[in-house]
Amino acid sequence: MRRRAVGGGTLIHEMPTGSKVVRYTLEETAKHTEYVESAFAQGWTAPEIIRAGKKQLGVTVSRMVSVIAKVREKFAREDALARPSWKSEQIRRLMRQLRVAMGEKDDEGNWILKPNMSAYTKIESILADVQGTREPIEINVDVSYTEAMMTVIGQLTPQQMDGLLERARERKRLAEAFTSLQLPEAKG
Repeated sequence: MRRRAVGGGTLIHEMPTGSKVVRYTLEETAKHTEYVESAFAQGWTAPEIIRAGKKQLGVTVSRMVSVIAKVREKFAREDALARPSWKSEQIRRLMRQLRVAMGEKDDEGNWILKPNMSAYTKIESILADVQGTREPIEINVDVSYTEAMMTVIGQLTPQQMDGLLERARERKRLAEAFTSLQLPEAKG
């Protein structure tokens, strides 16, 4: 898409579509852009915007696709610039809610607002996620599994232990026999 001035100094956007060039004024471009931004804000999908824009604005599919791409680029730039302030504002809001959840006493030590430990814990968890300070919970499955197996094995009778060992030897023998099999080649 190019911008250029035409007779009388009016700026237009040129959009090649196949073998011809369709020209849109800046006012039309602004109208199309506003339409797409509004549709995205209402939760419409790109195909819905294309269908409705084609019908309501009387533009081509390629024009709608082009405007949608430009609006998405604009949103991405704006979001990238705003993200750091969003995060810091969110942290401030969470800190304020954390203070409220801790409760409040008057000058005489009486509770004005009692602590809400459930809310406090939830806010702390969310704050750790937002700040990126959450420590992963380490679960050592190997130790639990090993202890459980040792308990089971320790309770086996000698006959049960011999039976388990015999089945393990048989499975090993079958696995070795299977791997040594020569399968016939497929005819094709």
